[in-house]
Amino acid sequence: MMKKVACGAVVLVFVMLAFATLASAETPAPAAAPAPAMSGEKVVVCDGKAKSDGKVEFHFTPQGGEAATVSVTLQKGMKKQDACRDIAKELSVALGDKYKVVQYDDDKVKVEGKDKAQFALTLGAMTVEGFSVRMK
Repeated sequence: MMKKVACGAVVLVFVMLAFATLASAETPAPAAAPAPAMSGEKVVVCDGKAKSDGKVEFHFTPQGGEAATVSVTLQKGMKKQDACRDIAKELSVALGDKYKVVQYDDDKVKVEGKDKAQFALTLGAMTVEGFSVRMK
């Protein structure tokens, strides 16, 4: 009986050491997110009416440059035309003179790179209820 207990204790110690070794092994770093696709033109399409105050964030990355976040604050009650106007204003200021930003059709904002400037523009966080944005 004593041999069985001693044998069981040895097995238990071995299992504990094995798990401790596995737990202490370095965890590989997560894979980097794929780079956003570069383009010379993007269209932001707005829809709905803001049912709450909130923000819409865009992530802008010029080719060969650093990524930046552009945050647009929207107020409760704003219709898509008004929200789209504010998005166009904020993008225009944030992107500067190398990019042309124009609101058209009341619910769309077109962003173009001047002199064939390539960039990525993606939608980030959005905290406004009742309002939606999509990229084309």
